[in-house]
Amino acid sequence: MSSPGNIPTTENLPKPHNEPHRFTFLNPDGGEIYKVGSNVAIYWTGGPPLPQSVGIALVDATENRVVFFFAGGLKNSSPLGKYTWTIPIDTFLETSNYQLYIQDDARTTWTYGPLFKIVNAG
Repeated sequence: MSSPGNIPTTENLPKPHNEPHRFTFLNPDGGEIYKVGSNVAIYWTGGPPLPQSVGIALVDATENRVVFFFAGGLKNSSPLGKYTWTIPIDTFLETSNYQLYIQDDARTTWTYGPLFKIVNAG
């Protein structure tokens, strides 16, 4: 998980990619281990021109399946998109790698984020 000092701001956004409209996840940025019940600050840049409306899903990358689509119709009018997700109290496969998936509501632009783990509270 990124430390509070690494919270993205519009001043420290990465340079645009050559691909117009590509989404980029800033957090999670890979390798995190989250516990069920914890809050995850999700930050992204890119996507279609602002304002935009997006959806985010959790993907089990090990089993190559969507676990659930947890945020749809999120309105974003800032170069820095953000959403706080509370990981549900559920049974996750601790051997799996997870990643986030984001798409615009028109389904013209999408991307997968880096891998992270979810562990059951215990």
